[in-house]
Amino acid sequence: MNNPKLKQEFKKKLLAAYSAGEATAISEYVFYWLQQAGNPPADEQTLQSISDRILQHEPVQYILGYIEFAGLKLKITPAVLIPRPETEELVFLVKDQLISSGRTQLKVLDIGTGSGCIALALKGFFPMMEVHGADISAAALAIADMNSKLNNLNVKWIQKNILQTHAWDTYDLVISNPPYISPEEQSTLDKNVVDHEPHIALFTSEDDPLIFFRKTTLLCNEGLLSGNGSIFFEVHKEHGLSVPAILEEQGFTDIELLKDLSGNIRFVTGVRR
Repeated sequence: MNNPKLKQEFKKKLLAAYSAGEATAISEYVFYWLQQAGNPPADEQTLQSISDRILQHEPVQYILGYIEFAGLKLKITPAVLIPRPETEELVFLVKDQLISSGRTQLKVLDIGTGSGCIALALKGFFPMMEVHGADISAAALAIADMNSKLNNLNVKWIQKNILQTHAWDTYDLVISNPPYISPEEQSTLDKNVVDHEPHIALFTSEDDPLIFFRKTTLLCNEGLLSGNGSIFFEVHKEHGLSVPAILEEQGFTDIELLKDLSGNIRFVTGVRR
């Protein structure tokens, strides 16, 4: 869909609430996905509806229904968290480390899979892997399964609450981008996040933002993760500094605290000995 006049008018409407750079980026995103949809070109009424929703702080990803992630097209609804660029960085980090180690035919678990973005990206990178994705939300798993079919990637989806479950298989690699924002931090987040994205995927249920890291690491030490298996976490840029100590307490070695491309503390990895 390439109509410069419509695009300019659309961008002009967004300038009521966004900077010129933001308005341009949103406009490009909207027109790209409208073109990808393969439907007849959007008219002024459709674009007006989209801009009205954006100006009401509804995430554009939910409005259009799709995102690209690690080369995949993913269906996105308010049932799942919108995957962030940092999470995409995580899957490429895991990919690079697995290739350099020569360990690519593994059994992998993605905890808190949401849209399935991490699990599906890894399956796409390494087709011989056995990949499972777990989530507490049946609605999220329905979207993950839809994305599995959309991309023709075979991943097993599991509905479990990690805080209340002990019966798991054993995996060679565990990866997780869990909820890590405490309820008291809610007021610091943008309105479009708080009002539209699933709180169960964002906020810890207790005032301990590290609860999912503690539980996952404990389960790994109880048999969730095989000997010499690796764990990868996406972490809060501030609270993440405490996660390496949690792994160390459970006997993990080769622990690394890594930064994202913006220079923020974002990832933690370790090996179970």
